[in-house]
Amino acid sequence: MSAVSDLITHEPLAEGERWRKTAVVDAWQFCGTGPAAWSEAPDWLQNVERVYGAPVAGEVRREGDCLVVYTLEGHLRAQPGDWIIKGVQGEIYPCKKDIFEATYEPALTSPSPEAALTLPAFLNRVRKLHCIDRHHLVEAGAMSKDSPEWPTFRDNPVGWLLRADDDRAAKVWALTEPKGP
Repeated sequence: MSAVSDLITHEPLAEGERWRKTAVVDAWQFCGTGPAAWSEAPDWLQNVERVYGAPVAGEVRREGDCLVVYTLEGHLRAQPGDWIIKGVQGEIYPCKKDIFEATYEPALTSPSPEAALTLPAFLNRVRKLHCIDRHHLVEAGAMSKDSPEWPTFRDNPVGWLLRADDDRAAKVWALTEPKGP
């Protein structure tokens, strides 16, 4: 078995269980309807605000301290502290703060399709982890020269990488980047 396949569990899901597909969505934390708070709202939200006429799906209205979001399922009320999300199909809906924090995390970057790794490129980088020596780790600032972690890295670099803090993991992963054209 390869190091990569050791990381993948093959446990079947229970009957009816499903994985949630991941996607990057736009989100804004609603802090109230005052002019200062609303001026911080993103364009995609300000552009769907409507003040007059009958509400339709996809609109938002400020009512008192709340924001009312009209969806195909009806109107949903957002309280200060809740998040307003623009979904993958442009739909807008509120999400309670605790649910949002349990479900979402910041997208640090949105890679371009050209920057995304293909499976063969990813596997080549994982294979390169096994060729990194102590000198390279020290030079990259990922490990000190006399670190007791070296045997752990040498024996299982993928496992070490997964357990390392983000800063050190990024330094080690950078060592696997292809060089030159």
